[in-house]
Amino acid sequence: MSILTILSKLIILIKIVDFEQPILDIITKLITNECTDPKKAAINLIPIVYGSVNLPVKNELIKLYKSVVSDPAPSVRKEAAIALNDMILTIPIVPEAMLVDAFKSFYIDTMDSVKMQCIDCCVSFSKSMQPAQV
Repeated sequence: MSILTILSKLIILIKIVDFEQPILDIITKLITNECTDPKKAAINLIPIVYGSVNLPVKNELIKLYKSVVSDPAPSVRKEAAIALNDMILTIPIVPEAMLVDAFKSFYIDTMDSVKMQCIDCCVSFSKSMQPAQV
């Protein structure tokens, strides 16, 4: 069982707002780890907890997410691009401008595996935006 599966199951069972600081601490430790697997696990936890935490923690989660958008490891950037789809679906909870900036970074990425995720992101953006914005 992966760390992501274990943490996801644990987070689902608790009232996130009561444990938002420890959850933020866990995500921070995972993202600042040198290895890619903990970073990828943290990236996938961000959309799970984002909607249930208070504004200061949301701001910290956005900062952490922005830090992995330009991570040197292509697999981490790819995971961030995949997670972007989940975050897009939470507009307006997640600031649209931040999501568009992340999308632009992935679109011009040098790795095709990261760029390919932009196609799914376009579909998600079109589903979550008003017709006039698309």
